[in-house]
Amino acid sequence: MLNIKTQPICLFGLPSDANGGAFENALDGSSDVWSAHETFPSVSGQGESLVEATLHELETRGWSPVDLFQVQLALEEGIANAIEHGNKHDPNKFVHMDVELDDARILVKIQDEGEGFPHWALPDPTDEANLDKPSGRGVFLIRNSMTKVWFNDKGTCIFMEKNPTPLESFSIEGAQETSSSDESNASESVDE
Repeated sequence: MLNIKTQPICLFGLPSDANGGAFENALDGSSDVWSAHETFPSVSGQGESLVEATLHELETRGWSPVDLFQVQLALEEGIANAIEHGNKHDPNKFVHMDVELDDARILVKIQDEGEGFPHWALPDPTDEANLDKPSGRGVFLIRNSMTKVWFNDKGTCIFMEKNPTPLESFSIEGAQETSSSDESNASESVDE
């Protein structure tokens, strides 16, 4: 069952990042916080309602289509990995998913009940020697879609964070105007 709240649930127990810094697990409260939790059996197609609700909430907060796509990709890959690789499609094992977001970021925790895996030893799927190997692609996509990604030591829980990309970053016209303006300023300073 999907449980949605409009107050922080504070994703507890988040690990330190690879650089030893603490994962900031509480949203700053400067804007409305939306949070949700769902526990579902390890059956393909489960978790879709939470993904859809999360994307809807981000969209109402003005997140860009690119960011929405990246969050959707990361959530779907995380759920698929938990069901397929973590719980091995065992419907008696569950996936636990928590989402907490505000206007400035989204925090996600997806945990399976499997044996875990050595996440630190995943091969780089873009390395020439690994191009034909099917492993590691989902985690690669997640890492490249989110701002930060961590696992617990056992490898049964993935933590993700994403900050929205500033909308002006997507404006091609803005980039051209800036370039034209910069060129004008450069020629003016040369003439002086």
